[in-house]
Amino acid sequence: MVLTPAGQAALKEAQKILASHSVLMNLKGSKASLTGRLKVGVNETLLEFMLIDVIKEFRLLAPEVFFEVEILDAYRLKTKVKDSEVDIGITFNTGDYPAPLIALPLTASPLGLFASPTLSISESCFFLPGLAPELPLITGSVKSGPYKFFKRFLDGRGIRLGKTMQVGNVHIVKALLEGGLGVSYLPKICVEKELARGSLVEVLTGLGEIDLGVLLLKNANKEESAAASLLSKMIRTKLLDPNLRTKDFFERTCLMKRKFE
Repeated sequence: MVLTPAGQAALKEAQKILASHSVLMNLKGSKASLTGRLKVGVNETLLEFMLIDVIKEFRLLAPEVFFEVEILDAYRLKTKVKDSEVDIGITFNTGDYPAPLIALPLTASPLGLFASPTLSISESCFFLPGLAPELPLITGSVKSGPYKFFKRFLDGRGIRLGKTMQVGNVHIVKALLEGGLGVSYLPKICVEKELARGSLVEVLTGLGEIDLGVLLLKNANKEESAAASLLSKMIRTKLLDPNLRTKDFFERTCLMKRKFE
C-alpha cells in the first residue's frame, strides 16, 4: 500500500503521539518526583505556535509542579540559561553556544514575506531595486531577527520600502497585513491559518528558502530535575524533525550568519 502525502503526514503525527504516550508511561513510576518548581525560558512565537499542546500534556502529567514561563528574546534567554536563572530554554538559533550551554537542534522554521492578496505587488518587486511599492515593512519589534535579516537583504539589494511600522506583537502585525497596510517578514508558522483561508499570501523575494533554527537549550552544569527532564523529552518528541539536516544547522539556520546569494 502506498500512502498519499496526507496519509504520510497523518502517520507521522500518529507516531509522535505514540512516542509521547510512551514517554508518559515510562515516567509514571516516578510521578512522585514530579514536584517543585520548573522555570522555562521561551520565545513568545514558539510558545504560542509550537508549544501549547506540549504544555497541556505536561500539566496533565505533572499537576504538582509549579510551572513558570518567562518570555525572552533569544539573546536574553541564552544568558538566563547560562546563569541558571531558568531550567531550560526553547529558542531560535543565534549561532554560538559556548560551554556550559548545550544546544539541541529540534527543527527549522521557514520564513517568508507576507501580505494581503488585495495589494498589487509584482513578482519582481523584491528582486530588483526601484520596483517595490511604497508600503511599510511591519514588525512586532525592530530588534527581532527576521526583521533585521530582511532589512539587511533590502538594503543590500537597494530595495526601498515605506517607513517601518513597529507594532508590538504578531497579532497586530497580522491584523494590519490583512487590512492591506504593508508587508511583513515572519516565521510561516505565525500565519498558517491566514494562508489557509486566503486572507494573506506569501510574496516571492530574492531570498529564496530561508529557515530559522529552533532548539532546546540547557546548562551542562545545572542538575536537571525530574520535571525538567520530562518536559525536555516531551518537547523533543513533539518538535524534533527526523529529517532535519544537522551537519551545518548552526550556520545555516542562524539569520545573522546567513549569507545572501
